[in-house]
Amino acid sequence: MRLRVLISGVVPLAVVLGGAAPPEVFAEEAPRILKVTHRVRDSRRESPALMPSRLDTAPAGTENAGTEWFYVYWAPGRDGSLPGTVVTFEFRQAFRPLIRTLFIQYPFKVKGERCATFEIAESTIRRGGRVTAWRVRIVRGGRRLAERTSESWSQER
Repeated sequence: MRLRVLISGVVPLAVVLGGAAPPEVFAEEAPRILKVTHRVRDSRRESPALMPSRLDTAPAGTENAGTEWFYVYWAPGRDGSLPGTVVTFEFRQAFRPLIRTLFIQYPFKVKGERCATFEIAESTIRRGGRVTAWRVRIVRGGRRLAERTSESWSQER
């Protein structure tokens, strides 16, 4: 009889304690894409007196743009991200129908905010035109953990 009382007192206590913990304690916080910014540099203004490192970057949308950079600010979550996390940058260009992909793989555990920088070279822009749409993903083990797209990404071509 005593054993029965003990068990009946312990089981409900375990159920109550298990339900008392907030769900976020048990769930791993997923990585987040905080923001994506876009800058352009006009390389035609370069000269021996005005080196590329001293040129100002122009906001996206400048007509005579050269190289384009996309900066992806992301956070790996409270406990960091495991080695093998990949940030992908997919983009479409004005004169090319294909989607092109760039990626950065982190072979180490990432802690704290990061900025992944993707450069679209002037030669690529000359052949295919300016970037018209993009999609950024954070992937680990083939599983998408976060995604952000430009407003123009979902528009049909």
